[in-house]
Amino acid sequence: MAGEYLPKFRSTNGAPRPQLVRPDWVSLNGIWQFEVDQGDSGLERGVLERELRSNIMVPFAPKSQASGVGNQDFLQAVWYRRHIDSPTVACHK
Repeated sequence: MAGEYLPKFRSTNGAPRPQLVRPDWVSLNGIWQFEVDQGDSGLERGVLERELRSNIMVPFAPKSQASGVGNQDFLQAVWYRRHIDSPTVACHK
């Protein structure tokens, strides 16, 4: 199954451009659930009610070997899922 082997990639919470970091910035890099949906029929197939079939390493694209997927085909639609805790962010406006 695609995504079974994920390369050793150290996913950090470091900002990609540290000079522009904001105090309330949260990195979403890391392992996400992932599924290719070639027929764009995921809703009909119930992807919202079940676990996705494989994993992907974000921030890498599905075409990249570093993502753990390495799918070079045109991907009509894909699904990503990851549960995160939303940080409490003070309003700065």
